[in-house]
Formats: sequence, structure tokens, C-alpha cells
Amino acid sequence: MINQDFDHPEELDPEEELRMDNKIKRLELEMKGAKFLEHNPEGIQLPPEIEAQMLDQILAFEKVKNEAKEVEIFLYLGRPKIKSAEQLTTEEIILEKERLLKLMSKKGIFLTSIEDVDDKVMYKFITEEFMYKKTLDLPIKGMVRHFVYEEFHPNEQLYAEKTVEFFFQSYFSEDKNASVEILCRDEALDYLNEFKNLYARFELKSYQLLSSNIKKIKGRIQVQIEFEAFIENSLKSHLYSGELSIEVRKRRGHWQITQLRFPLVKNS
Repeated sequence: MINQDFDHPEELDPEEELRMDNKIKRLELEMKGAKFLEHNPEGIQLPPEIEAQMLDQILAFEKVKNEAKEVEIFLYLGRPKIKSAEQLTTEEIILEKERLLKLMSKKGIFLTSIEDVDDKVMYKFITEEFMYKKTLDLPIKGMVRHFVYEEFHPNEQLYAEKTVEFFFQSYFSEDKNASVEILCRDEALDYLNEFKNLYARFELKSYQLLSSNIKKIKGRIQVQIEFEAFIENSLKSHLYSGELSIEVRKRRGHWQITQLRFPLVKNS
């Protein structure tokens, strides 16, 4: 006969109970659209009490965020005094730009740029455009909002050049890299695949950007390149060196290579 004590049900271990609470909190966050990465290469697990604190903070933030209103950054910063760029000297523009950047950082707002931007251009962007962008009115201590100038004014020439640079790194890599198919249009892939099948492996020796002419959605990039191509089952190799003209086109917001031909073999 099995004895069941309904007046004293089996109690969960305090740590196990905390783990169960954490699972419920994670489920609540997932229902709100949150995603958790389970991959843990180090095999490290957070203690349940630390995870509980983290989940409580996320839940509290989600609640505040849903109730927060959007305001202009200018208002969020407390209506700082702004001077027109036309009224300032070059030195004064630099000082005013740094003053505003420092004021923003105190409020957890950081504005950076990928490339160097002229001080006057950046100051005019901050005072005439950025200040009037909307942000959530969430004055939470330790919260950081990071903005990049190029998100508002994309540097298409830079993006096109980076696409070509990344292509060379991927194409000449010994690892099988699917990035090449993303970086190149079909009209370029046929040639590239045929060329790569001629050799066992490659060694990129040098790469230098010579010039670029980038329009709105298309352009041409000239580079100086040198690489060695190793013949399969042979001690021989071919050295390719010279100028390379690459045609690029923008599609769905991304630059891709549409045409290129490698320079002639220097030795055989």
C-alpha cells in the first residue's frame, strides 16, 4: 500500500525552486519577443540567484520601456544651449562639439563615426539633425544608447570598398566561405568558381586600393593585387600580379561585385 501525505506535499529544494522561477521569467520574456542564446562554449552556467537578478532587471526594463514615451534628444538632454555653426570660428566649433558630446555621454548617449568626419559637418549634424531625432524617455542609470554617424549619412564609397576588401579575404581563404556568394552577383560567380577550380589553394600576398569611382548604385574600383596560386598535386605555382578593375553594384541596400578579371600570370 502506498502512503500519500496530502497535508505535507514534497517541497522543492530552494535552489531548484529558484531555477523553476527563472524558467517562468524566461518564458515570459520569450513571449514578449526576447531570444536567449543557449550556446555556451566554456560550459559556464550562471548561479540561479545571479540569473534571477538579471531576469528581474530585464523584466523591469521591459515594463518601463513599454510605458515610456518618445521625445526628441534635445528635450531628453534638457534643452541645451545651441549655437549656429555660422556664428562660430573653427576653434569654437570644435569646443562646442565636444561640449555637446560630453553632455550626451552623461545622459548615456554616444555618437561616433566609422570614418573621420569634418568638425563643422559633425557639429551641423548634431545641432541641426541629431538633436531632433526621437528616443525613448528612459533615464535609467547605466543605460547606453550608441549611434553612428554613417547610419544617418551612409558612406557608400566606404561600404563599396569594404565589400571588395572582404571579398578578397573570403575568396583567397583556405576555408570554404559562403560569403563569396553573398558578395558577388551571378555574372561574376561563374568566372570566380571556374578560376578557383583550377588550383588547390591560394596565398594573397598584397592588396592595395588604387582608386574608386562610386555613383549612387554602381561604380568601379581599381586595386593592385598579387597572389600565388598553387597547382594541385604539383610543386609548381603561378604568380598573379597587377592591376584589377572591379565593377560593383548596389542591390537591396548592399554592394556586390558584378564583374572582375584577375591579371595575367607573371610566371609559370
